[in-house]
Amino acid sequence: MTMSPSKLNQGQRSEDDTMIEFSDKHEGKTTDFVLVYRKSLLTNVKQEKLEYFIWRLSLAGIIIDAERFSADADLVFVKLHASNDVVFNYADVCDIDLACRNDDYRPDYDTPKGFLATPLTRPKTDNEVYKRAPKSVSMDRPTGITSAEKILIMVELMNRTKFGQRPSEYGIYKLKQEKVFIDAFPVHDGEHKWTETGRLNDRQLLARYWGSTKCWYKCQPHHTIERYFGTEYAFYFAWLGFYIKMLIPAAALGLICFTFGLSTCNYKYFNYRSHEICNSDQIMCPKCHQEGCTFEPLRASCGLSKMCYIFENPTTIALAIATAFWSTCFMEYWQRTETVLALRWNVRDLELDPGTRPQYTEAATTLRYSPITRKMEPFVSTKKMIVGYVVTGSSIFLLVMLSQSAVIPREDRQGGLTGEG
Repeated sequence: MTMSPSKLNQGQRSEDDTMIEFSDKHEGKTTDFVLVYRKSLLTNVKQEKLEYFIWRLSLAGIIIDAERFSADADLVFVKLHASNDVVFNYADVCDIDLACRNDDYRPDYDTPKGFLATPLTRPKTDNEVYKRAPKSVSMDRPTGITSAEKILIMVELMNRTKFGQRPSEYGIYKLKQEKVFIDAFPVHDGEHKWTETGRLNDRQLLARYWGSTKCWYKCQPHHTIERYFGTEYAFYFAWLGFYIKMLIPAAALGLICFTFGLSTCNYKYFNYRSHEICNSDQIMCPKCHQEGCTFEPLRASCGLSKMCYIFENPTTIALAIATAFWSTCFMEYWQRTETVLALRWNVRDLELDPGTRPQYTEAATTLRYSPITRKMEPFVSTKKMIVGYVVTGSSIFLLVMLSQSAVIPREDRQGGLTGEG
């Protein structure tokens, strides 16, 4: 696409006067990302920002094409495609270590046996699924960039692309907040419905062997999840599966304690307090001072006493000690599992740098020198921070006082404390 930034200053435009071309440039190419906007919502300022953003993307090597929605001519879809050369180039710029370039990449699989295994967690070369999706199922290092890595690089590129001349005017999320684009999303690599012939994509494999309710008890295919959704989602589901596995012995111990209390609640040797309450002849004073409150025998609390024993019996002390030990083991074993997964997915040495949020940049009206980055960075003044803390603290204090006033019982007692007993 040939564009020129000089067109941005030509004044008024007609509705269809745009720098985005409606053509068939994507014919034979996959669409990696889609941006959506409505022509009726674009003012002159918004249109200039949109065109400048698209122009900067084209300078970065992104192939851009647009397509009008057949059912709504006002809706325009901007299709983005990044070639492998562009992706590899910006992977170096963004310091993203691709799996296909990592010689130490060693994907591994949980190898469950029997009914817990699936073709994704225990692959076999003679399996039909393996033959139809060897790149997704095999243990080989990826020969090219994965869909998750490509989406990550595309998002990182759009987050760094400017749409104006001011330093704070950059990023696709800022354009979405200003309603220049109404949506931005990546495209799936195929249908999720299972096919009996042809190549299988990651989406089909995950839908059948992971997302299906029939596979709720089977081990999760962490490697395929990481390939399709990315490392962040893969870590979440890995933690979730690890947590559920660790809950099994804790839940079994809790069930044993509950069963013990339920089976011994009627035995005097174990539950002597309930035995005394159930066989007592003592009369208790009324629980309130209003009319209608009567004396009650202590034995009326027999059922409640047994119910309390079921959940608070001698074995609950052992359960509390075991739970403390379990939590320590959980944290230690998860740290080891997390380290193994980080090494497997090549993110062990990755430093998280979320960057400066556009909202913070707008709120920060001053700049100061950072000795860490050695650059001038946005800074919120101390006076502005104190005002924010005072307003927040006052609001919290007001809400706490309102909640306290709601729970304080009204003094509607009549006759005062004149009850008997």
